Amino acid sequence: MTEQLFPHLYKVQEIAEKRVEVIMDGLPEKNPVPAK
Repeated sequence: MTEQLFPHLYKVQEIAEKRVEVIMDGLPEKNPVPAK
């Protein structure tokens, strides 16, 4: 069971992290962060 579950979770995690990176890269263009 674990052998089949882990690769799936790993793939989901990988996709989620890439999606977060894309979102974070796109944010400054829409919502510029004021310089502190």
